Amino acid sequence: MLRNIFPHPAWLPASWLFRLCVALKNFLYNRKLLPVYRAPVPVVSVGGLEAGGSGKTPALLALARNFLNKGMSVAVISEGYRRTTKGILHLKGEADWRLYGDEAYLVWKKTHVSVVVGKKWQAARWAAQNLSPDLLLVDDGFQHRRLFRTVDILVSSEWETLKNERLLPAGHLREPLKNLGRANLLLLRQRKKPKLPFDWPAFPFSYNLARARLWPEKRELELPALRQKKLFLFAGLGRPENFLESAKRWGLSVVDFYGLPDHHPYTQAEVDWLVEKSRLVGAEFLATTEKDAVRLSGLSFPDFSLVVLEIECKIEGEEYFFRKLEDRLFGRTFV
Repeated sequence: MLRNIFPHPAWLPASWLFRLCVALKNFLYNRKLLPVYRAPVPVVSVGGLEAGGSGKTPALLALARNFLNKGMSVAVISEGYRRTTKGILHLKGEADWRLYGDEAYLVWKKTHVSVVVGKKWQAARWAAQNLSPDLLLVDDGFQHRRLFRTVDILVSSEWETLKNERLLPAGHLREPLKNLGRANLLLLRQRKKPKLPFDWPAFPFSYNLARARLWPEKRELELPALRQKKLFLFAGLGRPENFLESAKRWGLSVVDFYGLPDHHPYTQAEVDWLVEKSRLVGAEFLATTEKDAVRLSGLSFPDFSLVVLEIECKIEGEEYFFRKLEDRLFGRTFV
C-alpha cells in the first residue's frame, strides 16, 4: 500500500522541508561543527543517494571478495536494519538472522567476514578496537557522516533515471544530486559508460546471474536448463521491479511476478499463498533472491520447489576501478 503513496509529486512541499534538513546537516559537518569518528584503519563506504534498490549489497560483496583475495582482513559495518536487537553485535557464525538483519546476515553468509551491527560510527569503533582489521567496509554509509570514510563509493541507478529523480518523499533521493561531489567513485547500474555532465570517475555495472540453487538443500541447477522452465518470481526489495527486469535480461521465462516492500518478513501463510498462486499460473518453480531466502528461514514450501538466484555485481573496467580505489586507500596499487 505504501508503494502507492511514496514517492508521489503530492509530497513536494515535504521534499522542500527535507532538503532544508539535509542541507543543515551537511553544513554542520562541512564546517566541523559536529563530531566525527576517525578509525585507525582505512574505511570504505558503499552507499547511495537513493532509498533502496540501487544494488549496494552486491557491490559491497564484490569489494569484500577483492580485498579478501589480496589477503586482507576485512570487517563489515552494518546498521542491521529491522533487526530485533539493540546495541552492538558481532556476527561471526551461524545464528538467527533476525538478531542482525537480513543484509548483514547475507554478507556474512557469502563471505564469512566479521560483520558488526549497530550505529555505524559506534560499530566501526568497536570493530577497530576489538577485531583489528586491515579495512572496514561500511554498508550504506554515505549519509552517515559521523564516521569518517577514506573512500566513499556511491552506487546508483542509471544516470538518465537518477538525474530526473526528486527528493524524498516525492521521489527516491536522500540527497540532492549536487552532493555527488562528496563521493570518490561512482557506480551506475547500466551497461554502457554513462555520459555525465561532469568529469567524474564513474563506472557502469550490472547484475549477473551467477548461480541458481534449490532451496533449502542448495543443490545447484544448470542455468541453461533453468531458462527452459516457467518461473514465478517474487522479491521484497527496495525496487523489486529491477529484479524482474534483470530476470528477463538473463533469459528466464517469467510467467508471473509478485513484489513486496524491502526487508519484508515472510510468514508461512504468505508462502502458502505464493505456492497456490504459482500453481494457478502454471509455474514450474518459484524463484527469488538470496536476500529474500534469508528471510524465508524456517518456512516450508510444501510440494513445490523454490529456486534461489545468486546475483553478482559485474563492474565494467573492474581492474581499473579497483586500481583507482586502492590508490585512494593506500597511495599505491597491489602487485
